[in-house]
Amino acid sequence: MIVTADVLVLSTLPYGDTSLIVRGFSKLHGKESFLVKGARKNRKQNGLLRPGMFLKITHYRKSGDLHLVKELQSLHPLANLYADPYKLCQITFICEVLQLVLPTHFEDAKLYGLLEERVIVFSQQENTPDFHVLLLFELAVELGIDPEDSWMAFGANAGWHPEVIQAGSALFRDGISIGKTSLRREVLIGILNYLSKSLDIPLQPKSLPVLLEVFADN
Repeated sequence: MIVTADVLVLSTLPYGDTSLIVRGFSKLHGKESFLVKGARKNRKQNGLLRPGMFLKITHYRKSGDLHLVKELQSLHPLANLYADPYKLCQITFICEVLQLVLPTHFEDAKLYGLLEERVIVFSQQENTPDFHVLLLFELAVELGIDPEDSWMAFGANAGWHPEVIQAGSALFRDGISIGKTSLRREVLIGILNYLSKSLDIPLQPKSLPVLLEVFADN
């Protein structure tokens, strides 16, 4: 059966000599994998298959977990996202976290819509150092672990400095930017720990050290 789905690309993995396995978050079917034959030799397809890209993927839908792609089409022009090293690190990190926390076939059209809206706006804005931190708070809400009720208690029990707890709360509730780099780092580590404990999964993104290094002076 041929199906067309809107998909957020989370990551890619080489398959054979020329192909790629794409792991994505589909609006209709949740987290799933697609096989794109010859993608590694196709410059146009390689340009589309980046973490954070929103694609319309026409594919042969099978009963298994890997679906063969027939056609790819970009849904949104996000060139600014990949020309900026800060934004590139942020979106790569967010996509890795999504891949780690979302269960396979986790269907949530509302979460997909939120991610699509946030990423499009993010790609058009300048100077957005809090984007990835705030989006993790919003992700927690969509996963049913609303920090509104438990962030402050969690931080206090973990022995965090009150400034870290207050900065995270102000960002999440009121959109107040975290001014200091060191404070943003602590809030980011805090929300990762919060998600990890709440979801009972290990959460150590490989992209985190690079993200922290890139933002060390921002």
